[in-house]
Amino acid sequence: MPLKSYFFLVIILGFSEIGDTVAAAIDSFSNCPGLSVYVDSNSSKNRTLVCEGAEKARVFFLSHQIQIKRPIHIKLHAAGINNYQAHIGLYDSKKDQIDLLTLEHAKLLCASLRPFGMPMDESLYVSFVAHEVAHAIADQNLKTRPSSLVLHEYLAYVTQFSTMELQPQTEILNHYNLEAFQGLENMSLTYYRLNPSAFGVKVFLHFQSLPNQSQFIQGLLSGRIKPETHGLE
Repeated sequence: MPLKSYFFLVIILGFSEIGDTVAAAIDSFSNCPGLSVYVDSNSSKNRTLVCEGAEKARVFFLSHQIQIKRPIHIKLHAAGINNYQAHIGLYDSKKDQIDLLTLEHAKLLCASLRPFGMPMDESLYVSFVAHEVAHAIADQNLKTRPSSLVLHEYLAYVTQFSTMELQPQTEILNHYNLEAFQGLENMSLTYYRLNPSAFGVKVFLHFQSLPNQSQFIQGLLSGRIKPETHGLE
């Protein structure tokens, strides 16, 4: 199977601050109730699902004392993302924007190659939204740069699985039947690129084993805890 077929999610790392005027405009026109999130879409159904995923990501980070610091802009695509036709979504920190397929197009894309071996449905789609919003929240709270792609994907997959409904989460974990990563030193960029889904399962199992999950997340964001050099990009 071609390597690119595994890549359902991606993050483009770059570091620029959104302008105050733009941020204020997005915040003023936020269309997710109670959230500083703007979803660029004419579909009320898709917007509702995206807002649900964004809220789940917000609540997860807030439970670990991490907050959204500036508005998040999410643009939905009904016919594929430019230059990323094989992806469900991506966060671009240079544009401070998440690009995401609509549920309908995500179903078409995943009809033959199922993410995590699961059919795309509303529940799984919401979990992918949470994954991408996690990238944005993490990027807003990083204390040191450059940051590790492994760090970003760790936090995004942990958020995705932690906020996922129990039935699909259990099915996925049983389907893969993997052991947890023993530590950050085992989480290589190579493993992630070869099979992002398996990487996500293993980091979630690692996260579940931690005695103090909040301390670990805060350590990653502060730079106190760092992945090994081979995981950096």
